[in-house]
Amino acid sequence: MIRKTVPLLFALSFLLCLPASAKSLIGKARVVDGDTIIVSGERLRLMGFDAPESKQTCLSPVGIERPCGRKATEYLDLVLSTVDHQVACKTFGQDRYQRTLARCVIGDLYLGSWMVRSGHAVVWPRGDQWYLADQDDARLAKRGLWAGQFEFPWVWRRAR
Repeated sequence: MIRKTVPLLFALSFLLCLPASAKSLIGKARVVDGDTIIVSGERLRLMGFDAPESKQTCLSPVGIERPCGRKATEYLDLVLSTVDHQVACKTFGQDRYQRTLARCVIGDLYLGSWMVRSGHAVVWPRGDQWYLADQDDARLAKRGLWAGQFEFPWVWRRAR
């Protein structure tokens, strides 16, 4: 009983410690792409990191092209489908594209940390650098994107 209560308590404390202007959402999440989910009918852009675009490809360590954008989406979907907890999110307004920005946790783990530490996403350079230690860990271990060659998602988007 205690094991199941601890993640819920963490999620509730996470929601209570954030600014009053932020909105709380708790529920099952549906994946749109590697950095976007839908919770309680609201589309959320997960903040602090950037995942490759759905059509973006990268090179494996031996130079073979692979669908890293699709892999990022599949990984986030796998994470959300294998856990037995609801996602707790706090919104932080909107970005310049009018997307709702949010940080979300499952139990005591941030989705952004999961994505960046696995190498399926990178720290957003103009953000708060929240997941920088996770990125350093993934880069040094050569996980995900860091195992081969890739363009940062914002560079890839700008070129297209």
